[in-house]
Amino acid sequence: MKKLLNLLVIASVGFGADIAGDYLSISKDGKRYRFLTTFTKDGKIKLMGTDIGNWKKGEDEKTILISSIFDNGKTRKDKIVLLNQKSLKLQDNKGVFSYRRIDREKLLQNNKNAPILGSWIFKSQDKIEYFIFKLPDNFRYILEEPNKSSTSKSEGNWYYDKSKKELLIASMNAFLSGKSKIISVDKEKIVLIHQGKINTLKRKK
Repeated sequence: MKKLLNLLVIASVGFGADIAGDYLSISKDGKRYRFLTTFTKDGKIKLMGTDIGNWKKGEDEKTILISSIFDNGKTRKDKIVLLNQKSLKLQDNKGVFSYRRIDREKLLQNNKNAPILGSWIFKSQDKIEYFIFKLPDNFRYILEEPNKSSTSKSEGNWYYDKSKKELLIASMNAFLSGKSKIISVDKEKIVLIHQGKINTLKRKK
């Protein structure tokens, strides 16, 4: 019986999906995307396109061996909690790390003709926020707080899902990081819903 249960666990984790692919790492609160993360077929790990380490699946098919610049050259063994066509969840002694799988090549094609290309601005009473979308998927966020004489910046990636009318932004500190539903977009403004709130971005002139 125990052997049968083990086989069922392996099947539920690995059936129909391979780890290799492009993902957006998800924040612990599940609301934001942090980094574009790629597990290549030849065993490399890329963070926003930069090589940071190596990976390979464990012999038991339930773990993944990872060695990266963040592990001081040591190899760690993460448990594969979930692996399918949409998601990947890995667990180590620090907790569970979640990823959303994306079809990056398809999304990059969408980006080429995306109506949101360019620079946009969002103003509130005490701050000004800039959103800059460039090809192929380069994103830049600038936050200005005049009252504090403060300016902060964040880099990342963006993807326009034409069929679902979604905007995906992966960036550590950017407002609108995560998934937004696009209500309307024209040459002058973007209206979208992010975490249940409607936001309007105006094109920077």
